[in-house]
Amino acid sequence: MAPHSSSLDTLGPLAHSIIGFPGAVSSIENAHLPVIGAIFRASQCIFVERKDPNSRSKAAQQIKDRVESGGEWPQIIIFPEGFCSNGRYLLPFKVGPFLPGVSVQPMSVTFNNRLDVSSWIDTGPGLVAIWSLLLCTPISSMTVEWHPVYHPSEEEKKDPQLYARNVRKTMSRYLKLPTSDMTYSDLKDIVKQTKPDAGLFALWKNIITKGFVEMPAKKHLY
Repeated sequence: MAPHSSSLDTLGPLAHSIIGFPGAVSSIENAHLPVIGAIFRASQCIFVERKDPNSRSKAAQQIKDRVESGGEWPQIIIFPEGFCSNGRYLLPFKVGPFLPGVSVQPMSVTFNNRLDVSSWIDTGPGLVAIWSLLLCTPISSMTVEWHPVYHPSEEEKKDPQLYARNVRKTMSRYLKLPTSDMTYSDLKDIVKQTKPDAGLFALWKNIITKGFVEMPAKKHLY
């Protein structure tokens, strides 16, 4: 599913799910959140510790095991970008979801509000600030799209990086969104170097003047 821009991204697919309660792949921090963490744990999510390479490889193996379980596990919702952006472009897709070499069904969620009050950027304004905006918005709507199933070629099955790139290109065409090579480590470095104002007032000003949460530019890296 892409672009990943909000903690609300999974609500639409869950509400429309015809496959029961799907699992997901999520950051380990989300397992400890009030309410949402309990839902993640109950759905038997695969949790990943970003800073631990072993955790990432274990998660990739768990995805492969579930895919090859012959239906013993429910389908998995995966955000291949790995972290949140403002939804204005598609970030690089991680290879983990594509290691099994099986068909995937691209999905997208688009929020239709005039002002984007749902997007949350990692290392940007906190969830409290974002949720304060949501609580001031009486009605929020989203569009959930299931795109055609993508069947990998033999070459893509052997090369998960190629598979990931081609799925991203396909989704970019569906959504008419550009792609970006911004990575999570890039974002962390930019924030460390520029120290942007991540307060509530700055967030309100950003959304009111621009209509959306501004994403740091990679040109700030040096």
